[in-house]
Amino acid sequence: MLRDFCRLNLLILTISAINVIAVGLFTIYLLHRPQSKSSNPAECRTLIQAHRFRAAKNGLSPHISRIRPNARLAFVFGIENAFTTPDEGYADYFVKNARDLINLKAQDWGNLAKTLRSAANKLTSTAHRLHLASLVQSLSLRIILTTLLNAELDTIPHAEQHMITLAQAINRAWVSSKNDADLIDFAHNADLQASLSALFPTYNKTDPRDNPLCWILPGFETSWRINLRMVLELMLNTGQSHPEWTSTMIAFAHSPTKTQFEAPGGDGVSAKELVAEGLRLYPPTKRIYRAFEWAEHGATRSDTFAADVEACHLSGGIWGHDARKYNPLRWRAVTDAQKQAYLPFGGAPFECPAKAVFGPRMIALVVGVLVDAVQESKGWRVVDKDGKDVSDVFCGERLKNDRGSYEELFLVRVAGGV
Repeated sequence: MLRDFCRLNLLILTISAINVIAVGLFTIYLLHRPQSKSSNPAECRTLIQAHRFRAAKNGLSPHISRIRPNARLAFVFGIENAFTTPDEGYADYFVKNARDLINLKAQDWGNLAKTLRSAANKLTSTAHRLHLASLVQSLSLRIILTTLLNAELDTIPHAEQHMITLAQAINRAWVSSKNDADLIDFAHNADLQASLSALFPTYNKTDPRDNPLCWILPGFETSWRINLRMVLELMLNTGQSHPEWTSTMIAFAHSPTKTQFEAPGGDGVSAKELVAEGLRLYPPTKRIYRAFEWAEHGATRSDTFAADVEACHLSGGIWGHDARKYNPLRWRAVTDAQKQAYLPFGGAPFECPAKAVFGPRMIALVVGVLVDAVQESKGWRVVDKDGKDVSDVFCGERLKNDRGSYEELFLVRVAGGV
């Protein structure tokens, strides 16, 4: 019996050692940074295609080249979707489903706008202090849950708080994936699983394809930060001297049609142009990565390269001397070079299916609904965590685009607000 016990202990130690080594190797992989990146628009588009980067001809298929850098998503969030699956057939199936789900009819947009306005009014009707980022995240997540997952949120008790909790859990998991000391896989992330279960109690935790995060991450992670920055631009930054921009976004929130989206506002700028400039200045995906393998001197080399989308979007040589300022007027006459350098939805053959309609209108809807609900005329102002006014902090320059920026901003209702 003692000998069996010793063997069992040895087995446990061996398995533990293997797990430690596996996690260590995976951590090294997660922390690996590309040896080279490009901010040349033509080169970036070629790199995204994944066939060639400069002198390196890729020995990997475009699909494998795309998913390999996303291994951390599968590990941290327990998902299998078009961004992570090695099954190219399933990836195509996933993208087709996504296209079908976001192909909303005019009536669907109208209903979505009503739902979002109702949620925003409910959140702001009795509150006197609201965390701005959480409010943006809640409304952004609501669109994704109702359109891509058909979630009946009105039937779920405390759905708004559950959505905020889920958004916070996603954010913590994303941040932890960058730090080997905090690295945790989905199977052991109790907080993330619990927040998902509160909204989707019947999903199969052991099936990566059944994980709601397969649909949530691509839409939510690429929208809430741009939504927050556009709200700040309109309420506190360049929009201060252009109140007609806010009016244009609110008009779309009340009539979310193609005609209204493209209609010139008070100064000739449309909601479409306001969103396009927001996506340029604050690209949701700063860099797009591709894995490469190529032969060199009789050996196989491998590396990960990056298309620097943010640099393309901020290049003064392409966008002019005010490239780092929010200026939707620039979309009055876009040059071919600027079109080439505009990559907020990636590039062929992997462009996001939301590029043409759903993505830009979704942003306009969230922003329009939110600025309508918390206008200064309705008694709201933005303060820091200590309650100090922050209006003088913004001076017309580009806002910060880091994940944690503006986390300490709050909306407070001033005395006499309605």
